[in-house]
Amino acid sequence: MASLRAARSTASRSSKSAWFSDPSTYPLIAILTFASGIATYQGVRHLSRSPDVLLDRTKRSDFMHREETAANDFRAHRIDVAHWKENPITRNEDFVEFRRRNTKQL
Repeated sequence: MASLRAARSTASRSSKSAWFSDPSTYPLIAILTFASGIATYQGVRHLSRSPDVLLDRTKRSDFMHREETAANDFRAHRIDVAHWKENPITRNEDFVEFRRRNTKQL
């Protein structure tokens, strides 16, 4: 048991020294950290804000649980993100009309 613990400790130290001793791994570590942060943010956002995720038992028992305001708030960012850079979809007349109908007026 003690030898197994010692082997794990040695493996852990050698793994850390392998990753952090070589400066060429720093960009990879930064990219993986950033990607993990974005994935965590999106997961938490979806679990906490999506109208399709129902963690509350009383809301789950209601068959007609859809609330239009919650759905519009959740998807509002999608329309704005689509317009960061113009593309064939955002130039389409149907999408322009869709955006006009579905964006919040400030």
